[in-house]
Amino acid sequence: MRKEARYLALREHLRPWQEVWGYSVLKSWDSMKACIGAEVLAAFSSMDLAEQYEFLNGREVSDLPEGVAAWHRSLNPLVHLSRMPLANAIEGPREEGLTPKKNHEIACILKFLEKQEPSWEQLLDIGGGAGHLARHIAAQWSLDTVSIDREALFQQEGLRLLQRRPWKNLIQKPFQFVTGIFPDCLETSDAWNPHRPTLSVGLHTCGPLAWEHLKLVSEHVVVLNFGCCYDKLQLEKDLEQSVVARENPMGWTAEALFLMTRGGKERGFDDFRFQHRVQLYRFALHHFLQDELGLKDFVPVGQTAARHYRGSFASYAANRLEQMKLPMPCSESAIEDYFQKQEAMLEEQWTAALLRNRMARPLEVLLILDRAMLFEERGYQSELYEIFNPQLSPRNIGILLKPCKGP
Repeated sequence: MRKEARYLALREHLRPWQEVWGYSVLKSWDSMKACIGAEVLAAFSSMDLAEQYEFLNGREVSDLPEGVAAWHRSLNPLVHLSRMPLANAIEGPREEGLTPKKNHEIACILKFLEKQEPSWEQLLDIGGGAGHLARHIAAQWSLDTVSIDREALFQQEGLRLLQRRPWKNLIQKPFQFVTGIFPDCLETSDAWNPHRPTLSVGLHTCGPLAWEHLKLVSEHVVVLNFGCCYDKLQLEKDLEQSVVARENPMGWTAEALFLMTRGGKERGFDDFRFQHRVQLYRFALHHFLQDELGLKDFVPVGQTAARHYRGSFASYAANRLEQMKLPMPCSESAIEDYFQKQEAMLEEQWTAALLRNRMARPLEVLLILDRAMLFEERGYQSELYEIFNPQLSPRNIGILLKPCKGP
């Protein structure tokens, strides 16, 4: 499916649910409940947690209202992107300093790049930290390398590794670290020649840094970018950049951007079941603070240790009230009674949270399609791939930008 058609189809699927994905359950419950509708809330309330788990992960479930069932089924092909074969882990001396996640990402990127008919002379690594990814690429293709990061401490570790085996033997070409904020630091550095054939990689470029990295594409520069931290994007300037997106606005919100950071990874069922309890307790405490303590404004209740969620709601609430330096307005038995009376509403709010989370990945794909379409409008070729195992690295969508081939 062409990117424009996929974008418009995803928008058509998501736009009617804006009151759900665009806002917080607790802050916008009345409008969210009206958007979802009584029939859908009742259907989810009748499901057990195992069925809800299947729904969240995009699999078929029974007893959904037909409209929601059709919507649920049709989302999967719209978010499906080309999936690259996963790579085996890097082993031996080259794995020094790598977490399992970073090891997996580097191995998969190397396998992906092998298929790109590389003819690069330079590597430009954006947000490269200690240069782990850059070292592996530079060694495999013998490239002049520049790795940029704002944290000098990470780069000092990278320099230490370059001076040790196996890297001091594997790296044959110049390898430089540039400390600074990209792209400004390139303007004051001659480390990189933009007119030589270059591969530029950005592994999890945070927020608007992804846009700055993608702009490097040129007749000489191929860009491979992985975005992350969408909640750091600016609503006014970092979204709906392509013509198609500007002509078909979504109505993005800060809550939607944060939601996108949560999609992609499938939790195990035990984690899902525990999260159900966590959400119910947090929702209930919010209502308790309003109803029993008269705190009408939204009050963040903060995080607490997992053990506090495994006991009764009353013991959890007592702990949070103590930590928040708020009075206990009644006995623990009265607090537990309050929870039992609210349980039906809490399950409805859990349903809303479930629906929101189901939309996290489609929203992410929509945002990345906008980025890809913008650069196609500028005359470049864009390709989207799922390159990592989402269980290890949920932000696994890579945008590959390169100059279009001649006629």
